[in-house]
Amino acid sequence: MFLEMAKGGGWITPTTGTILLGVAHLIGSSSGIYVVPRVGRVLLLVLGHIGIAATHAAVGVFNNYGNNLGVVTNMCLFLAIY
Repeated sequence: MFLEMAKGGGWITPTTGTILLGVAHLIGSSSGIYVVPRVGRVLLLVLGHIGIAATHAAVGVFNNYGNNLGVVTNMCLFLAIY
């Protein structure tokens, strides 16, 4: 997907996309250390599943319309939630 975006003249190359996804995952994992004790595991589990379902639906919609930036944005959001 990132290679296709780079061919279309976009600024996201495969390397940049991989770095973006890695940073989003790092931020999401790191924030979990602070959020779990304050919010609680059960509420976080429920909200996380709702967020994951919403980002999966958004990736499907953006992919249908050919909006690659929306797909990448929602993939980063998914990794931050996960």
